[in-house]
Amino acid sequence: MKLLTQADDYGFTQGVTYGILDCIEKGVLKNTGLFVNMPSSVFAASKIKDHPEACFGIDFNLVAGKPVSNPEEVPHLVDENGNFIKSGIHMKNPLFQSEEGRKEQFPYEEVSREIRAQYNRFIELTGQKPGYLHPHSIMPETYIQAIRDLSKETGIPFSMDFQEELGFHSLADYPNPAGMESLKKKEFNPAKQLAKDSFKDFLAHGDDFLKEEYVFAGGHAGYVDAELLEQSTLSLERVRDAQMMLSEEFRKWIEDNNVELVRYTDLYEANVPDQKSDHKGETNMVKQEVRTDVEGLGGGKGTAHLYHILNKDQLGGIGRLYARVVLDPGVSVGWHKHSGETEPYYILSGEGTFIDNDGSRNTVHAGDICTIENNQFHSIENNSDKPLEFMALIYNLI
Repeated sequence: MKLLTQADDYGFTQGVTYGILDCIEKGVLKNTGLFVNMPSSVFAASKIKDHPEACFGIDFNLVAGKPVSNPEEVPHLVDENGNFIKSGIHMKNPLFQSEEGRKEQFPYEEVSREIRAQYNRFIELTGQKPGYLHPHSIMPETYIQAIRDLSKETGIPFSMDFQEELGFHSLADYPNPAGMESLKKKEFNPAKQLAKDSFKDFLAHGDDFLKEEYVFAGGHAGYVDAELLEQSTLSLERVRDAQMMLSEEFRKWIEDNNVELVRYTDLYEANVPDQKSDHKGETNMVKQEVRTDVEGLGGGKGTAHLYHILNKDQLGGIGRLYARVVLDPGVSVGWHKHSGETEPYYILSGEGTFIDNDGSRNTVHAGDICTIENNQFHSIENNSDKPLEFMALIYNLI
């Protein structure tokens, strides 16, 4: 049996962060997802490099704190103060009762924008891609679809789909034992949260789990602090989930039954052909492009989507960027200069306007090559109604 242990909400608060770190260092926790938009996120991210034994994914958070995106660009997701609308408020909204209503509450374009901004923030904070993608709290259809789309683009597993594909089993697959009627639903009563016995709940189906190949033991391990009590109704239960991950009894059960603790990265490498994780720095000839969204690239308008193929280090000192660039309609790369280097564009699809060093404007299409010389300026705009896609290579001249 392979057991995947997971704790959500890493970086939610300092208390939650310290609790999860203890579960990794002293317990059996092997997977956790980072919140990138909270005050404790930077601290939490700084500790990732110290724990190569764990897989750090990203928990996409749309219901606590402030968005990574400009709040004006995700108006349906935030309140008048620019904070995310909390899950309880969303659920009380009559719109939440139907799929069409949820689509109105959570427009795909806004959800996707914020999810991609959080993904890019993860890379910015950690210097690596997340080991898995994971949802948080309520799960409207547009939210799940946006994560699936990002998973498909990046090659990073979406936890829910990946577990389903491998046939994972968990407590959700079995009837609640007597006296544990609230096991599968969120408990708002603090006293009942504190009365939870996570390991006892798990062990109630221990014999069933041992017959399976893949088993999931998840939760919200962490310690409670004042910030958590202000941000979430899921509070005291976290110490019980942490207690399970730190339990010597749980560790002994794992050892006595020859259970293998696994990470998403381990399973992905073992089950997906030609996929090798780059989180541990190993050499690998097949990689995924890494997307970043840049607002006002080169002083231009709108958000440019860059799909990095080789970074500065991988170019070995001969250049600093090799990427596929996508400009949506109305987006441009601003007028900028290259000194000691050049940047040719190769148009892949769409139609745009290339502004040369002399200010001349040239319409460009698929197959066109736009070049400049040392110490020259250039710019490119998408004034069409379809995306403009091109390759960009910045390499040294001197």
